[in-house]
Parts: sequence; C-alpha cells; structure tokens
Amino acid sequence: MNRLLGLVFGFLIIPAAMGSSTTGTIVSVLAGEIYGNKVYIQMSPKPTLVPGCQTNARYNYVFDPTTSAGQIAFSIILAAYTANRAVYLEGTDACSLAGDVESLEQVRAL
Repeated sequence: MNRLLGLVFGFLIIPAAMGSSTTGTIVSVLAGEIYGNKVYIQMSPKPTLVPGCQTNARYNYVFDPTTSAGQIAFSIILAAYTANRAVYLEGTDACSLAGDVESLEQVRAL
C-alpha cells in the first residue's frame, strides 16, 4: 500500500512536459512543395510558454499532414480557418518536424 501511495504521490509531484497552447483563430496556413510534408500554422493570439526551440517569429505550430492523425488535424484546421472559428491548439514542447517551430500535438475545434 505504501508503495502504491508513493507511486501516485510521485506522479503528482513530477509534472509531465507540456508544450505551449493557445485558443484563438488561425491567421495563416502555409504549405507547399518547398516545405515537404509540413503544414505551418499562425495563430492569434500567439501561444504562451513556448519551448526554447521556437524561434520562428511568424508560425507557431507545424505538423505532418500525411499521417492519419495529420489528415484529421488538417481537416479540422482548414474547416476552422475557412469558417473563421476558434480552435484550441497544443504543442509537443519540441521542434521535431521543423527546427524553429513547435510540433503540433492536438487540435480541438470550439
């Protein structure tokens, strides 16, 4: 029992790494042959608590639209952008797809 409590308590003390997040509207969506399998998103307002690798002044998130999850995210993003609807975006706390833009973890249409 003490081991279980210690394990649970340990999880409460050590926070999971979380990326940046923002709720707002999509200002710009960028894709093209020169960018390969990447779609860049610019948000308003800009996300807070961005990782140190996030140095791109314009685009806030990037994702790969060729994966199953990326195709679903792309559909939600384009629908929200076209309708000028708010979305919640959260990053991975890493710039694994593009060295200067945080990778997208999740998108939620609001």
